[in-house]
Amino acid sequence: MTRSVLVLAGALAFSSIGWAQEAPAPALHEGDKWVYSVKVEKPPAGSSTRHWENTIQRVGSAGMVLATKPVDSNLPATETAFEKDWSRVVSINGRMTTTNKYFDFPLRVGKTWEVAVTQEHPTPAVRLVRNKLEYKVIGWEDVTVPAGTFKALKIEADGEWYNEFERTNAVASSVAQAGPGGGTTASQTRVPATPEPQVGRFYRSIWYLPNVKREIKSVLETINPRGGITQRDTSELESFNVQP
Repeated sequence: MTRSVLVLAGALAFSSIGWAQEAPAPALHEGDKWVYSVKVEKPPAGSSTRHWENTIQRVGSAGMVLATKPVDSNLPATETAFEKDWSRVVSINGRMTTTNKYFDFPLRVGKTWEVAVTQEHPTPAVRLVRNKLEYKVIGWEDVTVPAGTFKALKIEADGEWYNEFERTNAVASSVAQAGPGGGTTASQTRVPATPEPQVGRFYRSIWYLPNVKREIKSVLETINPRGGITQRDTSELESFNVQP
């Protein structure tokens, strides 16, 4: 079935549920496929855009495996495990932890949920990382992406990231200096210190379409302690091929 037929079939099916009170969890199948354009902006360095193909490799009773690769690449796809609600659960400090949860099915306007993650010693210099995001289903909106124009369910999330750092060690250094009477050496010592914690923000906006079975657009922003955008990722659906 071509994408245009799938879009038409999806639109007809969607009209039957209308802007329903609830959007249930999707029925995912092996072979369901989506192609997205993803623009990554890192001010002031610039931006780049790539096109990614996502295909479900298998679906189990609790989760699934998604294969992801650039559209223009001949390399093997990267396979990643997801839960069947599209959330990610990974091991952090010896515990299985939900790190990403865009959807809490069934979705309905006004529904809220929270994702909070704390990680100790992610790197030798960082003592603690704590991320927290609060999600809310906003309502149905018309959204235009390369795959077409759809009425999708908008979800927003606001949150905070917090980093604590390890105490730095004392460092002694010496610098040789040439003077009129010959060479001399100047010593310098850096006193141990603990850098101040850093706090910044997150923002997410995601548009979910039931018949596509996942988001058709997302905008993810990371905001530094001074309020500047350090990274913005914008993903838009280009095509899809999914079973009903």
